[in-house]
Amino acid sequence: MRTFVLIGFLLLFAGVLFAGCNQPPAGGSQATPTPAATPAPATEQDLKLAYDSLSQKFGNSGPMKLSYAFTMDFGEQSALGLSKVDMDMGLYMLSEQKSKTVVSMAVLGQNITSAVYNLDGKSVTCTESAMLAQPVQCELGKEAASSGTPGVEVKKLDEMFTDFKITALPAKSPAGRPAQCFLLEFKGKDLKDKSQFGSSFEEGGSIENYSFTEEICLDSEKGFASSMDLKTKVYSELSKEETNGMGFSMELESFSAAVSETDLALPMPFGVMSENEGAECSKDTIKMKIVPFAEISGKQAVLQIGIPQYSGTTATMQVQQEKTITLPAMEQFKESELSISPDSQLSGSVMLSLCIEKDCISSTCTVAGESAAGTEPAVSPESICPLLTVKDQCEIDITGDEVKDCTWDATAAACKAAGE
Repeated sequence: MRTFVLIGFLLLFAGVLFAGCNQPPAGGSQATPTPAATPAPATEQDLKLAYDSLSQKFGNSGPMKLSYAFTMDFGEQSALGLSKVDMDMGLYMLSEQKSKTVVSMAVLGQNITSAVYNLDGKSVTCTESAMLAQPVQCELGKEAASSGTPGVEVKKLDEMFTDFKITALPAKSPAGRPAQCFLLEFKGKDLKDKSQFGSSFEEGGSIENYSFTEEICLDSEKGFASSMDLKTKVYSELSKEETNGMGFSMELESFSAAVSETDLALPMPFGVMSENEGAECSKDTIKMKIVPFAEISGKQAVLQIGIPQYSGTTATMQVQQEKTITLPAMEQFKESELSISPDSQLSGSVMLSLCIEKDCISSTCTVAGESAAGTEPAVSPESICPLLTVKDQCEIDITGDEVKDCTWDATAAACKAAGE
């Protein structure tokens, strides 16, 4: 299962409102008191400068651990029939180059925790869930992590937008910490860097069809976002109407300056690259690519080799071979390929599990040059029909490999016969 990240732009904005005051002129005892001048209302330029001033504080504000109550609102764009999902979110920042963002939520009754680590410019995502082939899976991102906390891009407003509106809101104190608040209004077409939103708004199409309003409160001492409420509107080019799009709200629950290296320790000593497509197999060779996150050179690893056993669309491994191997010299955070010879020849679909002590990663492969059709179980119309909602879903991933010989007409007939 590919790791997914629901939160595409957490804490995108950071800043604070500060105010100045006019002092009455100094004078002797005989001077006639002059009433203090009433401060002029802050202009939009004043607010922008104030916002930008504190936005630079966050990256230099020292170690901090933040926990939030977080709600994702799917609006009218949800394809899953969901309205809102409550999550727990935590930010751990040891330094500008070492930090972690954690999001925990329940999906179909199962807890999923996804953590994104920024470790000296390297980005690692680890997902923990009973829904995965292994309880924990970690992936090294292809692109280097930007400086600062994952999900947090501390930039000046002019660097983010070509046009926007900013107004002041009443101050708040989330978790008892004073914060100043702003209202930001902008449109997707005014974002200078639209690439980061490429997959966040698939249901509404292009980011340029979106408009945003965001209420954001920023900690007066540290400059981090302590409260956020982001709402979106989506313009449909088909209906020529606007609907409510995805949004989220978050509120600080606790703050601590106590953060250690232990808080940022990866849960796995090794993983894979984020674009890893699985192992490669021939009858006599297995090739697996892994990424060490710790020193594992020379350690013993156990490779289990088996065939898939299916219950509906869920596969478990029936172990047929087990090999103990000594890992070669490998560089940390660099992808290395393991070439392993099985004790007996392989055929069809193969499942693999590579373990170092209790830490394991799983993969699958199909023996090169062979069709897996003869080794995979027959898929009944009762199991496939609920997954077919549109014609182009005929070729669907049921067992880990595409059902290449499926045609819509044949499947439609099978569905009709099954009463679907």
